[in-house]
Amino acid sequence: MARHKKHPPHEEHADESWLVPYADLLTLLLALFIVLFATATPDESKYEEVIQALYQAFGGQIPDTVAEIPDDFEIFIPTNPDGTPKPTEPTDDTTNPDGTGGEGDGTGKGIGSLMTALDEYVHANNLESSVSVDPLGENILVTLKNDVCFESGSKQVTNDMKAKLSILAQILRENQDAEFPFEIIVAGHTDNVPMKTPGYTNWDLSVDRALECMRLLINDTGLDPAHFSVRGYGELQPVDTNDTAEGRLRNRRVEVLISQPKIVEEDVES
Repeated sequence: MARHKKHPPHEEHADESWLVPYADLLTLLLALFIVLFATATPDESKYEEVIQALYQAFGGQIPDTVAEIPDDFEIFIPTNPDGTPKPTEPTDDTTNPDGTGGEGDGTGKGIGSLMTALDEYVHANNLESSVSVDPLGENILVTLKNDVCFESGSKQVTNDMKAKLSILAQILRENQDAEFPFEIIVAGHTDNVPMKTPGYTNWDLSVDRALECMRLLINDTGLDPAHFSVRGYGELQPVDTNDTAEGRLRNRRVEVLISQPKIVEEDVES
């Protein structure tokens, strides 16, 4: 009996329908990486490359002209004094011109608003020659300069400086956060000219002057004396030479250091 010859089975082609979605996925990934790269280094050439690449990736037609970047287009990254990026956190208070800020209760009061108010007061009244306001880390240093504070060798505050201290106290009160009150240190400085009163030194004079200024800041202002302290440095911390009249004039000063301590809440394990 004759045998029928078996024919080999028909070869089937592999299903390649998966290539279409796979290619689409690769296209989308390419477009995503282009966008991420371009936004990390925003400049005009990269901006144009992104637009053109997106049009190509999604099958569109590349326009003849690409939208121009606005002149004020920029990315601001806050940095620390050493140049490292500063993490941004939400805050209820305003910030200082140098990037620093204080605690607040949502009222807009604190070190930031105080710095702004003091600057405005000094500039509006042309007091740069007698009063300076400087950020010092997260603090503010107000310096009452020259002989506008006291007569030579005297601890009595002049009438002109009494008025300035009264306004300073008012600004402090208006910008103080009730929850985080300011800590205020009043420090006195003198030149190196010896005192004529036996047993009374420049150190004594600097303490007495700081004490007089502190009393004026507290009187009738509502500021809590518990948050004030005084220091006297005599001639030990000069900012200029004592060999000239101009230098000695600069060294005779009263400094008001204002800080706003931050309260750190710690979880206590029961």
